[in-house]
Amino acid sequence: MVASQVVAGGRRTAWAQQHDPITLAPTHARSFEPAALSSRESAAVARFLMTLREPDARVASAVRAAAAWFRRTALHGFTYDLQAGKRD
Repeated sequence: MVASQVVAGGRRTAWAQQHDPITLAPTHARSFEPAALSSRESAAVARFLMTLREPDARVASAVRAAAAWFRRTALHGFTYDLQAGKRD
């Protein structure tokens, strides 16, 4: 998991929705879906890593880097209603 965390501009960011199984690089799933970071998958990965009983320094650093990415890329002034599936 930690090895697949995307590095951009020399800093670790988040995880993509899909990763190549050999290179771990972000990849597309279907031709119309470009490779991209995914906040939902990244939150799930970070949440999983935080459940590890005795994480090593690499895991702790990966979680901190992901949290920093979430802070840097946060969108403000919008809401999303999961029940209705629409944005305001």
